This record gives sequence, structure tokens and C-alpha cells, in this order.
Amino acid sequence: MSYGLGLFTDDKRRFFLHTGDWHGFHTCALWTEETQEATIAFSHGPQAGAAIERLLLTRLQSTG
Repeated sequence: MSYGLGLFTDDKRRFFLHTGDWHGFHTCALWTEETQEATIAFSHGPQAGAAIERLLLTRLQSTG
């Protein structure tokens, strides 16, 4: 299992968590402290990790 955790240090204090394993299952969660809003996405496949991170980063930029 591999994990990635990021803290976006802008004024909204957004936390990003990405977990993945060798089977290609990936789960990403994004939580914004200011709005108490959470976004969770799940994907599978060899490119799933990159695709799901792009999806959540796009979400970050649209709320940002």
C-alpha cells in the first residue's frame, strides 16, 4: 500500500489524501477546512492514480 498526504497551505487550509495499492485501486479524498466540504473519489486501473489526482486538483482550482 502506498500513501500520499498533502496540506495545501493557502487561506482555505485544504487537505489531500491519496492511497493506492499494487492492484491499481486508488482512493483520493480532499477536505476543505473553511467550508467543511469533502470530496472523495475512487478509481481502478494502471492510470487511475494520475487520473484521480487530476480530477481532484481540477476541483481544487475551481473552488479556489
